[in-house]
Amino acid sequence: MVLAAPCLFAQAIELNSIGVQHNASLEKKLQIEEQSFISNFQGEPNWRRPPQKIAGNLLSSEGNVTALVVLAENYQIKDSLDNNKYCQKPFAKNTFNGEIVVCQQSGMPAHVIAENLEQAGASGLIVQAMSLKKITSDNINSIPSISTDLDAYFLLKNWVNYSKPGTAIATIGE
Repeated sequence: MVLAAPCLFAQAIELNSIGVQHNASLEKKLQIEEQSFISNFQGEPNWRRPPQKIAGNLLSSEGNVTALVVLAENYQIKDSLDNNKYCQKPFAKNTFNGEIVVCQQSGMPAHVIAENLEQAGASGLIVQAMSLKKITSDNINSIPSISTDLDAYFLLKNWVNYSKPGTAIATIGE
């Protein structure tokens, strides 16, 4: 532990010599990569619930939310019969009634997805990784949002799909 301290001190001196703007962007990056959790899983049958918290990267600056969790793939795109599992197209207004929506990873920035979901009535966003690529985003200022890794994909999807309708409830954030 003592050996690590000189390295940390050297980094601090280097960061200070770069300037305030760099420090601000570093602070923002650290804030975006803050770890958070999906927890408080409910649902029937109870053996379908994830056995423990699911860790993820916090994408939003907003607090936490407890609500029904739904899969975006079960909802149609506005003016189309196609599903919207990537949440790349806007949902119709009032598609959601305060639910947390699980969207699969896409090339669209998470803050745009969150804004679209908020306008459609969602209260939270889980961006589900579909590859090993880490999901990052500019700080989302709309609804509480988190990204999860590829390992959580089937755990979340099966829990939502095989719980009795209206019982798959969880909390984003702590």
